[in-house]
Amino acid sequence: MDLEEPLFSDILLALLEGEIVQHLVQVILHRLPLPLAEIPVSLLCRLTLSGEAFVDQFVSSWHPGEASAYLSALLQSQETPTIAELLSLLGQVARASGQNLPFLTATLGGPGLSYQPLQQALDHHDKSVRAKACGLAGKLLGQGQGGDRLLEKVLERLWDDDPAVRGSASFAAGNAAYRAGSAPQAQAALVPALPRIVGLLDDPRPRTRRNAASALGNLGSGSGQLGRGLLRAGAPQHLLELACRDSQACVREAALAALRAMSQWPQVREVLISLRSCEKLSVMCQRMEQKATLSGTGSVVSPRSSAHTLLHHCNRLRDALTPTLSD
Repeated sequence: MDLEEPLFSDILLALLEGEIVQHLVQVILHRLPLPLAEIPVSLLCRLTLSGEAFVDQFVSSWHPGEASAYLSALLQSQETPTIAELLSLLGQVARASGQNLPFLTATLGGPGLSYQPLQQALDHHDKSVRAKACGLAGKLLGQGQGGDRLLEKVLERLWDDDPAVRGSASFAAGNAAYRAGSAPQAQAALVPALPRIVGLLDDPRPRTRRNAASALGNLGSGSGQLGRGLLRAGAPQHLLELACRDSQACVREAALAALRAMSQWPQVREVLISLRSCEKLSVMCQRMEQKATLSGTGSVVSPRSSAHTLLHHCNRLRDALTPTLSD
């Protein structure tokens, strides 16, 4: 339904002031059987996307113990669409504020229970549930939550048959990699998965390729153990190829950013120099500038364009490699 913005805002305000979230929660918990819960859960999910005030109402009206029991009951049922909607709803709660972490920890059975309901969702037979579970796990891992066992389960999904699940798992791995610098156990769990993450740079889906490149970039600030693992997996070579040849600007940008992060290691710089990276990057910059000229936008690319960002990363990476060349 198409509504004018003022009318839509008035409707949302009326729903907020009428505490519709609290009423929906009570109906879901105490009035509706599981097979009939999909629509109200979906409505809750849409409302929380409309503003943090709805998220606050949801967190305050649904006791974590009740939420955990409801999620566990859903996972034992065949109500796959409702499970996926509830995981999306909890993902929105995680995204809204770090202050919601105690609610999510209690709801998802952590830390003492090792997030068993979420682990169960990661192994669900339905691909949409697995993808949503990876997304939710990624948000927790990105905030330093989840633990080693949850990370291991997420990394298993990097081999999933479904491309959407692999994409969500690569996102979660990237978030875990961002936090791994201060968590030696997380680093140890990520090292065996590095060849698979590098392999996802060839995934057919641009989103997965971008997520994999970002994950490798997040690992670029980690320990020497990670650096050696990245070299063994051939990450610099694959990222350089991606940066120079991928058809999607967002993927090339993620690959260049990852190379910049990894170039802090002398061994990685040596590999990039041996691959004649500066020459290849110079050719790529020239092509982008020529394309801008031929398209009529001039040789100076707009600061807001993807080409400008790519040029920025190219130049910074060349700067990082050039001093080593002159040593």
